[in-house]
Amino acid sequence: MFIVLKGLAVYCTFILIVNK
Repeated sequence: MFIVLKGLAVYCTFILIVNK
């Protein structure tokens, strides 16, 4: 579960960087 949350956080961060 923690791995999924961590992966999701990284994914969200990646999206923010790309959108920026």
